[in-house]
Amino acid sequence: MKIMTLQKVVKTIKKMDAETAVNESMLTDLIDHGCIPSYKHGNRTVTEFGAVVLCLNRMLGMEDSDQIPRVRTIRGAVRELKIIHPDIGIGEDQIRTAVGRGWVDTIRIGCRAYLCMQQFEEPYVRRFIDLALTAVEQKQTTSDHAAEQVGALLKKSSGVPMVKRVRHER
Repeated sequence: MKIMTLQKVVKTIKKMDAETAVNESMLTDLIDHGCIPSYKHGNRTVTEFGAVVLCLNRMLGMEDSDQIPRVRTIRGAVRELKIIHPDIGIGEDQIRTAVGRGWVDTIRIGCRAYLCMQQFEEPYVRRFIDLALTAVEQKQTTSDHAAEQVGALLKKSSGVPMVKRVRHER
């Protein structure tokens, strides 16, 4: 049981994962929402390091893991993915779509979404593959609906549309 200040928790996480998006204001917000247990010691907020790791793992859908999650913003995750897995084929739009639809576990603080890089490893990466297939199906369905609507309009029409040119005299 390691009881630390929030500053020390962030420093410890950054020592293990230099690119982490975990910061003091993020932990403060999670404490304010009751996700992380803490108490005041003088004018400092202190918490147990294990409780922070457990809370982050639970919120990011990694309940079976006791490792420190590699937390990134969406843009940071894409940047890291291009380096680590250049052949994975997952872009920022796909990740934002998955986050928007709730298919990927994230921590939302303000307008920012934080996600865990372990979600791009087996077996979690299958969510993104399913998302890509669903997006293709949706585009095809939309295309089919548009073709049906144009066909219905043409069937309603009683003749051939004509365009008549009007000449202006000078």
